[in-house]
Amino acid sequence: MVKTVQDVKFSIHSIMDKFSGYNQEPFTDEEYDCLVFALESNILFDTVGQKFLAPLKAVPKVNELELTGEETEEELVNKQCENERLVQERNDNIKAVLLTLFKDSIIRDIRIRFGA
Repeated sequence: MVKTVQDVKFSIHSIMDKFSGYNQEPFTDEEYDCLVFALESNILFDTVGQKFLAPLKAVPKVNELELTGEETEEELVNKQCENERLVQERNDNIKAVLLTLFKDSIIRDIRIRFGA
């Protein structure tokens, strides 16, 4: 799907809410794609974002839970727990990349402004 600056503009609010903890829902694939697009095209964080593109792209995609209908209740619970764990791990990875990106961007700005 082709992304535009408008897509980033509309999704950045929900991305930041999820990053800061105001929204407990997991990152959607659409938000993830917008974030990757924003870093690739230097919409966010200029050239600092380019360094974090590889770790962000390395975050594994979690597929939706597929049920065959033949699972026992215990297998179903195990599959749901595993899927929830993978979604939480994906969210934690995205948040870690974003936190490091913010920190690196702030440090870069301080160096530029104060000549460090």
